[in-house]
Amino acid sequence: MVQKIVSALFKERVRRLHLFTGILLFLVVGGGLFLITQYYYFRRVTMELLELKEEYRVYTLAVKKLLDQKAAENGTDEKKKIGSLSDENQEADERPFLTVNRDSEYLLTNAVRFARKYELESSVAQMFEAQEWKQEGRARKPVSRKKMRRRGQRRATVQPKRPIVTAQEAALVGDFHFSWPIDRSQFWLSSLFGPRKIKHRGWKFHYGIDMAAVRGTAVYAAATGIVLESHFHKGYGNCIIVAHNKKYKTRYAHLDKRKVKVGQKVERGQVIGTVGATGAVFSKYGRDASHLHFEVYVFERHVNPLTVLA
Repeated sequence: MVQKIVSALFKERVRRLHLFTGILLFLVVGGGLFLITQYYYFRRVTMELLELKEEYRVYTLAVKKLLDQKAAENGTDEKKKIGSLSDENQEADERPFLTVNRDSEYLLTNAVRFARKYELESSVAQMFEAQEWKQEGRARKPVSRKKMRRRGQRRATVQPKRPIVTAQEAALVGDFHFSWPIDRSQFWLSSLFGPRKIKHRGWKFHYGIDMAAVRGTAVYAAATGIVLESHFHKGYGNCIIVAHNKKYKTRYAHLDKRKVKVGQKVERGQVIGTVGATGAVFSKYGRDASHLHFEVYVFERHVNPLTVLA
């Protein structure tokens, strides 16, 4: 009787051991297959990233070549202008002397007209007293709605709503250079400065450049400055604006995280945030839309960032 009980217990233990061994073998084989699958998946993704990186390098070289050609053309144009100016100066020496009107009211009126034409009111207003500037500003006649509608109809659909610096003006911007806000090996340009077509929205003007990168990639300050804004914007998402001097500002939008506060001083190359996809972003074929939207302002006017990035 005792021998039968011992034999039954031994058989039960052997059965449990076989069951445990089978389960363990199943987990090992399943884990191995899972790791092999993940390996080939990440290998494929890595190859795609390397191909995209190579395409980005080719595009960057092409853009750089175009910018160099444009700069060379602008340089020759400037030399021609300087030569024509020197000829005009020689002719002007032979002309009779003309008296310049230096009346204060005349100068103020012309300064206001010039500032409104080129939208530089904030800069020109500093040369005059605030009271005089306000009084002169009240004298401007309001524009009727009919005229505003006519003006709006004359504009092309892809014209920017806000003023931008023209290509000729951008060629003269050379007194300040910015560093790339993301390491060049960690992004590719997904959208350039200018008009672009967005699905279901038609043609819109793009005021900066988009740098597509993996979510969480570090974003650096393009130059030393003071943080003017650091908040969440409905369109820009997590957004940071840095003022570098009285002339230049930069915007960093769609960030995943913001690591600076308003009023904080940042140095060139300091981490101020990470790449994300917050705010109004658009992706193709359901892919990850993480990117950095980078803008540059010159006297509150947009300029193509590629003209000032070193």
